[in-house]
Amino acid sequence: MVALSLEERVARIEGILEQMDKRLNHIESDIVGLRAEIRELRSDMYKRLDDLRGEMNSRFDSLRGEINERFKEIDSRFDGLNRRFDSFLRWIIGLIFGMWTSIMITLIPILLKILGII
Repeated sequence: MVALSLEERVARIEGILEQMDKRLNHIESDIVGLRAEIRELRSDMYKRLDDLRGEMNSRFDSLRGEINERFKEIDSRFDGLNRRFDSFLRWIIGLIFGMWTSIMITLIPILLKILGII
C-alpha cells in the first residue's frame, strides 16, 4: 500500500464528505416530497371517507324511511285484525248470551212446575 500524504488524505476525506452531503441533500429532498405526497393522500382519504359517510347516511335514511312505511303497513293490518276479532268476540258473546237466555227460559218453567208453583 502506498503511503499518502496528509494533504491527499484530507482532500480524499473532503471529497467523501462532499459526496455524502450531496447524498444527504438528495435524501432530504426525497423525504420532503414523500411528506407532501402523504399529506395529499391523507386529505384525499379524508375526502373519500366523508363522501362515503354521507352516502351511507343517505342510504340509511332511505332504508329507515322504507322500514317505517312497512311498520305502518303492518300496524294497519293489525288494527284490521283487531277490529275483526272484536266483532267476532261480540258475536260470540251475543250467541252465548242468547243460548243462556233460551236455556233459562226453558228451565225456569220446568223448575217452577217441579216446585209446584205453576
